[in-house]
Amino acid sequence: MSTADEQATLSAPDEQVTLSAPDEQVAASTAEEQVPDVVSPESSDPVTALEEQVAALEAHVAALEVEVASVRSQRDSAWLQLETLRHSLSWRLTGPLRRVVRLRVR
Repeated sequence: MSTADEQATLSAPDEQVTLSAPDEQVAASTAEEQVPDVVSPESSDPVTALEEQVAALEAHVAALEVEVASVRSQRDSAWLQLETLRHSLSWRLTGPLRRVVRLRVR
């Protein structure tokens, strides 16, 4: 993206919510996702070295799958909270006020 922030837009039935993360956070999360370089220097057998590397990569994949499941769970929880808020009485009562404020800001 051309802006200084990475942005993701979440589409909801009647509104859009835009989330952004500073470049530092994106760079930090990318650095954490580096694939481990595991080649045993003691191993003289190339097959054993490759088997060790495959095992390390499989462990890395398993860890990433756990992380993906966790992030998906957090996303689902956030969507549930958003839907709960949108269906609350206070949200529905303050809807006209939010529309007036939005029109004045433009």
